[in-house]
Amino acid sequence: MKDLPELVAKHIFSKSLPLKKRSAVTVETWDSNEEMARAVELEAKLLGHNVITVYNDTQAFLEYARSMPRNRKLSLGKHETALLKNTDGYVFIPSPEMVYASTSLERSQLSAATSYNMEWYRVASQARLKGIRIGAGYFNSDRAASVLGKSRKEIMDHLLTASLADPAVLRRRGTAVSRRIRARGSLRIVSGGSELTVGAGREEELDDGRTDDDDVRKKINMSSLPGGFYSTDLKSTAKGTLQCSSLFFEGRRAQGLEIEFSDGKVVSYSHGEWDDGLRKKFDEYVGKGKGVPLKYIGFGLNHLLRPGYGRDLNTAGAVSVWIGESLYALLEKPTVSSGGGEIVADGKLVLK
Repeated sequence: MKDLPELVAKHIFSKSLPLKKRSAVTVETWDSNEEMARAVELEAKLLGHNVITVYNDTQAFLEYARSMPRNRKLSLGKHETALLKNTDGYVFIPSPEMVYASTSLERSQLSAATSYNMEWYRVASQARLKGIRIGAGYFNSDRAASVLGKSRKEIMDHLLTASLADPAVLRRRGTAVSRRIRARGSLRIVSGGSELTVGAGREEELDDGRTDDDDVRKKINMSSLPGGFYSTDLKSTAKGTLQCSSLFFEGRRAQGLEIEFSDGKVVSYSHGEWDDGLRKKFDEYVGKGKGVPLKYIGFGLNHLLRPGYGRDLNTAGAVSVWIGESLYALLEKPTVSSGGGEIVADGKLVLK
């Protein structure tokens, strides 16, 4: 749809970024996303905000990442720090290379070239800025789109349309999930022929596609479009098995995993036909039976988002689990219930 960038830009400043008049707005983009950045800059200026747009060059990023001295860590320059400290609203449009550079960079090179990320979030928190990340930017190249087996236009149109979901609706759903979990503090998860019970903790996060004063107080300075994701931590009580449809690990997606837990940790697993490299890395990660903990569970809330467009975690009814800090998996047509009743039934979100 031709006017989608304009609609998303209007949505950002009317729904996602509550800013005072004549705020200082920074737009950061990559050269593959100039059209979206132009729409955001224009809308911000029409509303009377003061805007600076920062452009990153993809080729320069790739060439530098390949030639970086080993063990070098990047940090923010004083000019970047000053920009963040004087910014009220920040709109970030990422590059496909931030996810799919693994086809042209080693994972270690990508990690080194983005090693300033945690410092960015620390300074953003101190500055109390409100930010929005436009996730469609990750897929705005033919190469990135081909990973999902779709055209770039098809993916961009869908992700930008899903970005228009009302944050108030997404927040209401996330709050309902939280209340049901907190009522009993335990969950029963059925996926395929597997079943697992686990206790839920108190740490939780809701990304509703809006960054407001409450988020800033919690030091959550960036929300994402498309929004619609609730997650909570899990106590070390997981017992049973989980059947996963897909998992994401080391920048790769793999199909089929059944994993058994006891006392909150991995004790055994079986998987589909993985290549030797992935199998070896997975064996090392889970400690060959010593186990890593089941850390978090996430619920997708966005009714405008369909699976298969790179944001499956946010699709309404999707359930994901984090095993340790670096691996997450999506469950196969899950049913999740707490003491108060069902949250997701056969892959569909019950709570509205």
